[in-house]
Amino acid sequence: ISCLLAGCPASVVLINDAYQKQRITEKMAYRLLYCTPIATISFLMMNVGTQMFHNIKAGLFLWLIQIISSFGLLFLTSRTPIIANPITEKTQIKKHSVSSALFQSGLIVFLIGGYLLMFQTLSLLINLFLPSSLENIMKIISEFSYGCFLISEQFNFSIAFVLINALCGFNGLCVHYQAISISELKLPWV
Repeated sequence: ISCLLAGCPASVVLINDAYQKQRITEKMAYRLLYCTPIATISFLMMNVGTQMFHNIKAGLFLWLIQIISSFGLLFLTSRTPIIANPITEKTQIKKHSVSSALFQSGLIVFLIGGYLLMFQTLSLLINLFLPSSLENIMKIISEFSYGCFLISEQFNFSIAFVLINALCGFNGLCVHYQAISISELKLPWV
């Protein structure tokens, strides 16, 4: 459930951490990676709902659709059960572990920002060689939040809602590469 609430790429960090600590098997980790890569509730409600659709309920509804879809995928792939082993180590806060967690958090934020800049730049460069009819498609699939903005600007509410919902399930190429950079699991779709 925490993977669904954290949103992608944070969910990848949680899955990778559980796998590295041998709380879940590799098969369980891949099942979670396939079924839970959704956008955060804050992004969908605040950015998509409030800013793009001018209706916070639309963002909440998008998030609920993503949650229901993830549970549906988890149900359809239930041949691989996900049962996490209990945490056996004592949970003590140590100075070293806090500084390590802060360093890891800073590194992840740096990587996410780096990939955002890289994909914006690559998108601009690739668009120089694409026909104008394909430019927006490249922008939409390369970077998730900008893709949602472009969709909301170019289509009426109903069509934009469906397209943004589809994009939420895909997350964009930039998010996939963010996930690769923070996971030790090989992500087979990239």
